[in-house]
Amino acid sequence: MLDTAGLGVECNHMRAWLCAAVLAAAACGGGGGSTGDDDQPDAAVDGSVTPGWTSLIERSWSLDPTVEGFKCIRIKIEQDTYVNAFHVKSPPGTHHELLTISTTPSPIGEYECDALNLDKQMVFAGGIDTNDLQFPAGVAIKLAAGTYINLNLHVANFTDSPISGTSGIEVKTLKASEVVNEAEAMFLGTFNIHILPGATNQMVPGSCVAPTEWRILDLWPHMHSYAKHQNVKVARSTGPVETLLNVDYTYMEQKNYPMTNVAIHPGDELQVECYYDNPTQQEVTYGDSAVAEMCFAGFYTYPANGVDKYFCSQL
Repeated sequence: MLDTAGLGVECNHMRAWLCAAVLAAAACGGGGGSTGDDDQPDAAVDGSVTPGWTSLIERSWSLDPTVEGFKCIRIKIEQDTYVNAFHVKSPPGTHHELLTISTTPSPIGEYECDALNLDKQMVFAGGIDTNDLQFPAGVAIKLAAGTYINLNLHVANFTDSPISGTSGIEVKTLKASEVVNEAEAMFLGTFNIHILPGATNQMVPGSCVAPTEWRILDLWPHMHSYAKHQNVKVARSTGPVETLLNVDYTYMEQKNYPMTNVAIHPGDELQVECYYDNPTQQEVTYGDSAVAEMCFAGFYTYPANGVDKYFCSQL
């Protein structure tokens, strides 16, 4: 249950734009997963699959008014699957979707969960209005036969009425013979977030040193409602600092940003800078709630090195 005293769920107490956006989406019944561009497929309605895509994993959920929480589902991969593209199915109320993979078979099926019900290896992340993630030809994330994928949904209802939906992930795949490079996914960022009361454009940094050779294919900034901007850089071990991403950020448009085979070498430091405004009189810290904050950049790379990981971070 949301803390109505501390967080405020009425529109005159929450950040007005966030409440208005959620209310508008719920009223219109629109789905996520589209950029609004003409070449983007429409999101599937509950129980259906977006044309041209195959459903990988999904689950239905319902929420009472002024509630947010987590819903999970774990399924077994029956045969080797090579995913070349991802599409989110995110009806109103879907805050974000995290897909992870492991050899852990339990719990299986749909289950109640929290933010920590994640495996050690990330596969994909999406959120509100996340556009499709398409890898280059010959590049795919492998879901090995006999492993288990876990979908962790963060769902939130900031309205005065119950809402429900079916959220999930759809994919396009390659044949094994078509795969030249296997890819993997991780998060760059930090949990050390302390945004001061009244702060304007306060920057929070995170970083990690690359342990191996990577080619970055895509970046996915993820922050919450106080966020304004994100930069992602690489400080080369040989000296220069290069900017990979410099974008304004809005919680209601959690976009993928394709990269063109950016080479990262062992010893290079990946850096993320998250910028926030805090108009409240309380310090804002890290948290899973939609009205707390995060500072992450999801990134997709190849070659996959086969080591279980979720974060590339100085925690």
